[in-house]
Amino acid sequence: MTTSHGAPRRFGRLRMAGAALAALLVAGTGTATQATASPKAPDTLPTPPVPSLAWTDCQGGYECANADVPLDHRNPTGQKITLAVVRKKAADPAKRKGTLFMQPGGPGNSGVDFVRNNYDDLPAALRESFDVFGYDVRGVGRSSALTCFDDTRYSKAVTDAKGVPGPDAFGPALTEAAAFNQACLDNAGSLLPYVGTEYVARDIDLLRRALGEEQLTYYGRSFGSYIGTVYASMFPKRVRALTLDGAYDPYAYAYRPYAYDRAQYLALDGAMGRFLDWCAADQATCGFGDGDPRG
Repeated sequence: MTTSHGAPRRFGRLRMAGAALAALLVAGTGTATQATASPKAPDTLPTPPVPSLAWTDCQGGYECANADVPLDHRNPTGQKITLAVVRKKAADPAKRKGTLFMQPGGPGNSGVDFVRNNYDDLPAALRESFDVFGYDVRGVGRSSALTCFDDTRYSKAVTDAKGVPGPDAFGPALTEAAAFNQACLDNAGSLLPYVGTEYVARDIDLLRRALGEEQLTYYGRSFGSYIGTVYASMFPKRVRALTLDGAYDPYAYAYRPYAYDRAQYLALDGAMGRFLDWCAADQATCGFGDGDPRG
């Protein structure tokens, strides 16, 4: 779960379906959305120490802290990695039900920013009843971000890419992808083997314990839905409620990732092509591309 560069990204305003989120308010034991991934064998890894969270004010009514978790969960007392976390406490302590974990998509988007940018759009009932919590997963944002290309190199790659590539574009695209991949390998140090989704799920379980929650209440969007599914398959008895928004098919994503995304790529490519066709035909209205929108 890496990002192309360490700069935090902003998100669109969150628009949640009331029916799905209502499940977070009323759910008891069990899940609001049933995970479909095959359960793993009972967890036999040693139990790491629970992180200690020293909360400090970080403006706007939010509290921030750092959580030290094992780099390698198979070696829980070995090297640590620090995760940046944020929360906003329940607006009505008398109605408090627990902590709502919010997980963005990506992979590679900041969970800290996700909470800050979308808190005000949560239903009032959720803001009253839950501490709203987020964090940057390992290798992302403020949690030891893995920087593959620096901003200058990344901007050049974007600038060099053509909206409508010609027949000679495939080779350069492969070369650029290989360069990006190699930069990730070169810059990752000891981090790269330990940024998979299973590690993220184990981090969530440690954070759940650090917050004093017996079970997890969770909202995950897009790739965050896959993280929630993996967590539920690993720790099914530790889930109170899940809302998986734009949920991934966990089997298809895990075993056929390129085929899984192909339909989305084709749809986006088709939409972009239709936009450029319209823009080329009506430059006075469109104004994009300085007379050559396909350039």
